[in-house]
Amino acid sequence: MDSSFDKKGRMKKVFLTILFTSSLSLIPSPSVAFPDLIGRWKLTTEFAETLPESCKGAYVDVSEGSVTAFSGAQMLTAEYKASKMHSDFVVIFSKIQVNDEPNCQGVAPEIVQKNFATLQIWRKDGDTIKVLAPTLIMELERT
Repeated sequence: MDSSFDKKGRMKKVFLTILFTSSLSLIPSPSVAFPDLIGRWKLTTEFAETLPESCKGAYVDVSEGSVTAFSGAQMLTAEYKASKMHSDFVVIFSKIQVNDEPNCQGVAPEIVQKNFATLQIWRKDGDTIKVLAPTLIMELERT
């Protein structure tokens, strides 16, 4: 990979991290008690169409304080805390663990774990959640 791309990518990631970190003071104290988030969420049909066929069965189980995501043979687990900010949820992840399998796109577990966005905005609209960090990552619907 081109080293200038690596530097630009890292600089962008550092800038976005600083931007998000500086805005954290505006977020109310985190909690895990948001029943609206709890349940099984799968990729929306519209979003899944942008991915390989092997990704169509990907889903996320959200319980109080933890998430488990299934993507191909890969399973990712993490703890989270959330804060309500306007109509969005600010979700902060920790203790991210990934099994030794690639995800539905063939991405190695160490790459997934290293690049997992630990600060996300979940925009819930009825039975749909748009996951942003800071741009759209995925779109989920309740199953």
